[in-house]
Amino acid sequence: MTLSTPLPPLHTLSHRLASLVIQTHLSLPSSHRPALRTNGVREWTPLAGIALSRSSPSSGQQQLLLISLGAGSKVLPTSKKSKCGDLVNDLHAEVLAARGARRWLAEEVGRCLTPPSLPSAGTPGDLWKSDWIELRARMDGNSSKWKLKEGVEMVMYVSTLPCELTPSLLLLLLLPSFRARRTSAENVLRILLLPSPGGDASTLHLAKLQETQDPAMAALKDASAPSSFVPGSLARGRDGYLNFGACRTKPGRADSPPTTSMSCSDKLASWTLLGMQGALLSTLFEPVYVSTLVVGEIEGCVESLGGKEWEEVVQAEVSRAVGGRVVEGLRASSSAGDLPPLYFPHPPTIDLTPLAFPYSKLHLSETFPDSSTTATNTSISIIGSSPERIAQTGITVVGSAVKRDAEGGPLSEKARSRISKLEMMRLVLKIRGLEGNEVSSLTYRQLKHSAEDYQQAKKVLRRGETAVFRAWVGAGEEWERFGVDGRQVDLVESQEDR
Repeated sequence: MTLSTPLPPLHTLSHRLASLVIQTHLSLPSSHRPALRTNGVREWTPLAGIALSRSSPSSGQQQLLLISLGAGSKVLPTSKKSKCGDLVNDLHAEVLAARGARRWLAEEVGRCLTPPSLPSAGTPGDLWKSDWIELRARMDGNSSKWKLKEGVEMVMYVSTLPCELTPSLLLLLLLPSFRARRTSAENVLRILLLPSPGGDASTLHLAKLQETQDPAMAALKDASAPSSFVPGSLARGRDGYLNFGACRTKPGRADSPPTTSMSCSDKLASWTLLGMQGALLSTLFEPVYVSTLVVGEIEGCVESLGGKEWEEVVQAEVSRAVGGRVVEGLRASSSAGDLPPLYFPHPPTIDLTPLAFPYSKLHLSETFPDSSTTATNTSISIIGSSPERIAQTGITVVGSAVKRDAEGGPLSEKARSRISKLEMMRLVLKIRGLEGNEVSSLTYRQLKHSAEDYQQAKKVLRRGETAVFRAWVGAGEEWERFGVDGRQVDLVESQEDR
């Protein structure tokens, strides 16, 4: 995997991407940003953004188009999930950004297939010509699919390390006792790069430094020895700091309700093979991969520990965690040869940026050391230039209590997020021209499984004793049995592929 030079200059693509995402967030109305509460507590949030990049025909410089932004750190517990596909379960910034990018790509296909309605938009019958995507004709008899145009790349920014990374390298860097001991970066790098088949590395030092935590919180964590742990097994949040090779579910806090959502570092890693387009959009698109991942909130930590050598530690670990482990895992997998054409690992280049995000937890803590901080309850999704505020807890959306009908149907279209599974299903079916009786008994799960190449790649990644993510917790059939109207489809009629 490629490691870029640390802390890119201000004119680089990475710096411009970070600045674009941060400034877009700061331009939002105050109701869409973390607040200073009346009790003096300051709210924080992680931030992520995805853009498309290409060389400008006129200037030759790289042109950036921000297609999706996500801000949030919440996740719905299993007890609050909906079987109608009308709620967004994972509200972490990286996932919101990814789901928003899928929505933008689908909408761009729709624009390409829809003749302009206004005479000024073009000659009647002319179609929208995208600068970013194109339809590739297939020579093997299969259906043509859309792809990024030649020279177009997808790039991503995250304001802080993805959750459960190593399982939390950032926590390690922030521990006062760890900073005081100034542990050698060379020693930590050696530990982090130890072979760990199929999963995340572990911050060995973090388990030894739990005296800096609340004792009650520390008691909820399991720091069992590596000898009792099988690599590739499932761990909850930050449980078991000594465990190598764990797949981890959210949230990190041990006193939070359990969920079935996998950590952002696991999801980012899986997307390096499966693509950012996801299963549903794979019915329209070839795999779309992130070429560069820009990570913020690192400079202050590494500077206090000794500077450049610590940048190398962070870069090496992020590189391995979000891509390298998939490459290494596939080498050891007995089914790697079963990957379909176009599906192969695309580990991104990792860049660090010195730009600070003003609403990050670290920035607020350092800027206002005497103030308490807490994560905001509001999550934000921006697709193109259109923001959406998602403030759902259970069945509360946009701050108002929402009642379902007596038959347990979905929330109203107005109350649903446009990046929910149900709304994405409806959009994809509309683009494909499927409606009426053709889709009356079709389930979300069936539509996902119709993307056969994607499902085959996912099988290689998750199934079998040697699979990289063999402990991955899937969504489950009961949560994907809804149809285009958001209601459950009879199992006998659907004959769904488990």
